[in-house]
Amino acid sequence: MQLVIINNSNQLALNNKKKINKYKLERWKNMQKSVAINVLIILVAFSISACYALTEEDSIESEISLFTELYEGISLSPDTIHEIHSSFDPVGIDFPEAHVTLDEVLFDGKTLSTAASVVATDTDTIMIMPGSAQLNESVSGGYGENMRNDFRSFKEAALEDGKRVICVYAYPKEFDELGCYALDHLQMTDDRSILYSSAEFNDIQSCIVFNWLIQIYSVDLITGEYKKINETFVPITISSIQRK
Repeated sequence: MQLVIINNSNQLALNNKKKINKYKLERWKNMQKSVAINVLIILVAFSISACYALTEEDSIESEISLFTELYEGISLSPDTIHEIHSSFDPVGIDFPEAHVTLDEVLFDGKTLSTAASVVATDTDTIMIMPGSAQLNESVSGGYGENMRNDFRSFKEAALEDGKRVICVYAYPKEFDELGCYALDHLQMTDDRSILYSSAEFNDIQSCIVFNWLIQIYSVDLITGEYKKINETFVPITISSIQRK
């Protein structure tokens, strides 16, 4: 299980990224407890089935749709996917350690979801660990992706292969001001990770402006300490899309 629900009522979630994973499986602040439990049940039920069919040859129509399959058991419709792609052009940012691209944004007037892809600039010396992962979790992912033939933990793989672990967060900065938000990831081929984020706003809006935040951390494999080595944000404006 790798969905991370971040509850900002505890300031540790804001000030220490190392401790974010303490909030795994907590409910969204504005959801009823029963709804949160149902979400977790769905996650368990679809953790194997949603990504089971992915193979290296498959063409992924929508990264966000992969996560709606996980959580809701349904894919986004072709019309919705078309609107996502026609209303937003991917934005890429190059860092010394990684290339990060915001691939998709879906805003339905209340819930904002993003999907970004991350690859290391040098896969021989750098191992990317998504912000929703921990050092003891599998490099191959937690949803049965079967896209990487490496079932070691991030820590084991980095130590054995002599690589640095670089942890990457990519999500709207405004999420930190909300009561709760979710982070998740999928591990794909070619050492590519898909980083997902989602949160619900209080008011219905026809358009939203947010700052896409990217944070890069170097992770000490011995102490587990996180050291921020880079950070930037990109202003994004997106209109709401009605899911069909």
